[in-house]
Amino acid sequence: MSQKGKERLEAELLKFRAERAKVTEQLKHARSLGDLSENADWTDGKERQAIIEGKIAEVEIMLANTIIVERVEGDEEIVGLYSTVKALDLEYDDEVDYVIVPGIEADYRAGKISVESPLGRGLMGRSPGEEVDVETPGGVTKLRVLEVGLGES
Repeated sequence: MSQKGKERLEAELLKFRAERAKVTEQLKHARSLGDLSENADWTDGKERQAIIEGKIAEVEIMLANTIIVERVEGDEEIVGLYSTVKALDLEYDDEVDYVIVPGIEADYRAGKISVESPLGRGLMGRSPGEEVDVETPGGVTKLRVLEVGLGES
């Protein structure tokens, strides 16, 4: 992933840890109220605690296995990880912009597509002027690569 992607994960981890502290306080308060078997605050807190602990563990594993990848100057003409790609959708005669990212950083609404997605795989290794037919769940998408540049890394 990119350095920015790692920083986003680290910020997310801090947020979950702060949320964990709030839930711990909620559980202490609920425990002080007495009978836990019919205490909705206790039940809700335990459920939230389990979810937060799962998210913390997930993010910690991702961070422990993170490898920072950066694009190298000179790779601008070939689509690779962290490339920005301007392409022409040949069916709709519409220009589309993508950034090719690792799956963990994908956000289709923001134009960040996973290198593992059908579009990402289809665009990898392509150069401006090349046309590609990409098999997607919605059918075949025909694209012509117009420009390739370096994205954020």
